[in-house]
Amino acid sequence: PRYDASPILFFLDMVVEDVPIGTDRKIAAVIMGLAMLGAVGYEKFGVTRTHPSYCTWSTGIIASCLHNIDNMLRPQLYWTPKLIYKPLFFFPMDMGFFFWLAVLALGVLALHETRHPWWIWAHTLGTCAGILHFTVQYAWNFTAFAVFTICAEVIAGAIAGLSLLRNHRRLQSSGLEGYEAVPMSQRTENLTAEENPDDFGPERVRNNRPDGGNGGSSLRQRSRSPMIHPE
Repeated sequence: PRYDASPILFFLDMVVEDVPIGTDRKIAAVIMGLAMLGAVGYEKFGVTRTHPSYCTWSTGIIASCLHNIDNMLRPQLYWTPKLIYKPLFFFPMDMGFFFWLAVLALGVLALHETRHPWWIWAHTLGTCAGILHFTVQYAWNFTAFAVFTICAEVIAGAIAGLSLLRNHRRLQSSGLEGYEAVPMSQRTENLTAEENPDDFGPERVRNNRPDGGNGGSSLRQRSRSPMIHPE
């Protein structure tokens, strides 16, 4: 058998020799990194309230980005099929580049999904697609770093998907239409009003309280009350 033929899927030829990293793939790697940072940063510091699954979701996005960047720059370490390596539109491995951008877009949609879990399932399957590397070549023939990036993407993606599905189920059972979305400027203004009522006027702060200014919010009143244990 040929050395570049897959021992599992014998009809696939693999990239087995070192290939030069062209400028086009370097630019694509930078775009992927910036897109990842933009999505993760926006969901943390943007106009929306931080999602309950943000930590697991962002971990999965970062792990997926690192794996796909390394796979795009060094396809020979991942026994990449030549069918995927050859240019689809512009440069070698651009198929993987566009696929990952689609997975990232699905991840952002999944984070804001409130009705149907379709985007969550699609994003989870996309992040777990890295396991298909082991259908082309045996796992023990990969380098340790390649196995690490593959497993990190798949495991982190699966955990993120389960977390998103769990929170989606909770949202559905609660009867709410979606997670609260409050602009960052409004959140900062409300916090400042609570800490410095003189700057905003006592009437404004009193009117903004849920109880109309009669002793603080119900949550604060409960925190000041003695704990009552049910019989």
